[in-house]
Amino acid sequence: MRNIYLFLFILPALVYLTGCSDDPASLGKELFSGQGLKVETMDIYANSATTKFTPVPLGNADYILVGKYSTDDTVEALTLLRFLPKIAGYQDNINIIDSAKILITQQYLYGESSAKFGIEASPIKSSWSSSTFTADSIGKITDSNIITSHSLDTSLYSMVIDTAVIRTWLQDTLGTNNFGLLLKPSAVTNKIVGYANQPILKIFGHKNGVAFDTSYITNMKTHIVCRNGGSTPQKGISIRNGFISKSLLHFNISALPKNAIINNASLSIVPDSRYGSYDSSAVIVYNSSDSAAYTINDSASATLLLKDSIYTANVQSLVYNKGNNINFILRNTNYYNGVERKNFFSTDADSTKRPLLKIYYSKRGN
Repeated sequence: MRNIYLFLFILPALVYLTGCSDDPASLGKELFSGQGLKVETMDIYANSATTKFTPVPLGNADYILVGKYSTDDTVEALTLLRFLPKIAGYQDNINIIDSAKILITQQYLYGESSAKFGIEASPIKSSWSSSTFTADSIGKITDSNIITSHSLDTSLYSMVIDTAVIRTWLQDTLGTNNFGLLLKPSAVTNKIVGYANQPILKIFGHKNGVAFDTSYITNMKTHIVCRNGGSTPQKGISIRNGFISKSLLHFNISALPKNAIINNASLSIVPDSRYGSYDSSAVIVYNSSDSAAYTINDSASATLLLKDSIYTANVQSLVYNKGNNINFILRNTNYYNGVERKNFFSTDADSTKRPLLKIYYSKRGN
């Protein structure tokens, strides 16, 4: 009976130790050595890495963005605004519009604060929705600029706009000619700004010789993000907000012995600080169900977390019983906010920085 009690005590202890080990390989070597099993590790580097950027609606973003920023690539943000101004008696021609301006307050910045910045505005030619409009819809925009002057006072950006546009909006009682404005960066711009508060349209005029001004917030607003490479896949690993960024990493694990049992696996990628602006937000890794289409198999995933300047994740569930060709897809988690970018060293880096899949495996006999 004492032997039974001893066995019942030892068994949970072994289970506990197995679950808490920081090094599954070393513990496995102790447990399996008496059973003819060997625990070994194999380092496998990625064969290829490409990234695809897919435009998505950004109407629910924390900040609405406008601007342009260029380094090794160019990213551009454009704002769509729609106001529905109404002034009592305007149709009776007793109100005269003297001037109008749009005010936005900067609360987000990507780039250097001292960089040049300017905005142009163009009327939108047809209806749009903040829940569906993406960078692929940009063909709906005209090229004319209706901003007559602009100024920046600390964080408040003021744009004086052509009053002819305001008069058109006020006369459009049925809402058939007012599709709003596109705000886009001028040619000299090299930073992106964002605002969380409502943009304001202020109209100044007079009625029967008495001056008045009235303010309106937007009826609808969103922004889009474009990049010079469009949606064409590019070499390397790059996770940028403003898009759904998907980086496809391919590993071939055929070098593993035929009788290998995968006990654990970890994926490591190293940030390339030469490009991008980093925070500690996680990157999610999935298997790909269709690598040509960058399709995610979301039945299982792992989270790459930053520690000691390396992003790592346990990916055993994404490797086990998946065959010799392992296709991972890395995706950003907070894609709709800002335009921050994480770049990682790719397959052309030295072995200390290349994407690494480390596999712990056991096998019977020699």
